[in-house]
Amino acid sequence: MAILVGPGKRHFDLYRKILADLNDAEVGVLTKLRDPQVAGPLLARIRALRQETIVEIAPQLGLDVERELKSNNVFHLPSDRTRLH
Repeated sequence: MAILVGPGKRHFDLYRKILADLNDAEVGVLTKLRDPQVAGPLLARIRALRQETIVEIAPQLGLDVERELKSNNVFHLPSDRTRLH
């Protein structure tokens, strides 16, 4: 997802909206899907997209990636994968 952005309120607001939409999707999966075999892969993909979004866009906005990962409850693992939490 190579998106080039520059610092600015419009880009920052869009970045925050993307993260909010991913949070809403995660809540939807957690509340609507009771089967872990169905929910697990969806949650993993949503969390991977959240991590990818932060890692790629936060630096372009002048934000600290590690701080963004922590504040969005993304566990940055050495293997570059998220874990279900």
